[in-house]
Amino acid sequence: MGTGYQSYIWAEKEGLNYGCFTFVRDRDPAEIARLYGADPQTAQTLTADERRTHPAYPDLVSWADLGEWTLLFEEERARGTDPVLLAGLTPGTEAVSVHSNVLAHYRFRYTVDGRTVTYFDALSPYARHGTEPDRFVAPMQRIGLDPDVQPDLDDCDDDPEYVEYALPMLLALAEHVTGIRLNPETLGTAPTAVTALPTVPQLAADGPE
Repeated sequence: MGTGYQSYIWAEKEGLNYGCFTFVRDRDPAEIARLYGADPQTAQTLTADERRTHPAYPDLVSWADLGEWTLLFEEERARGTDPVLLAGLTPGTEAVSVHSNVLAHYRFRYTVDGRTVTYFDALSPYARHGTEPDRFVAPMQRIGLDPDVQPDLDDCDDDPEYVEYALPMLLALAEHVTGIRLNPETLGTAPTAVTALPTVPQLAADGPE
């Protein structure tokens, strides 16, 4: 049984299965918001319920200043996993993106200085891409994301642990990179702005680049 992901079970209960969490290091939150196509001067501090009833939902981006890192989060959108956006966010720094969608994809992308270092889907963690695809093998094993076994997803009785807990496990892996443990309060009330950045096409979000 993996360890470390249990503290993120709340993310599924909060209805955050479909969206994107992106951590960016050493960048001004307002500058990041602008790269997302949002005007930070128009931001409103909104609760989760207020975001979901906003006229522009889901074309919103919210953020939290966590010190060394800034967290951007979107619901039902995946701009934060776009390699082009991440390249613009990470000159001289790094970013971690966790994306899940209604098609049951759970993707992890680690970008440094504009290049994808590690990229994989939690339901196929044996298929890793990037300049260092094996960079996180040890923490993946500890968390329970077996990086070597290809499961038979047609056999429900044989489903590995990470099929049920993919999102919590990827958030735990993001914590390994950033040293930041998210909690529901971080996402509960946050500056939020409408983003004019186009929705990332599905195929653009798929490739490692």
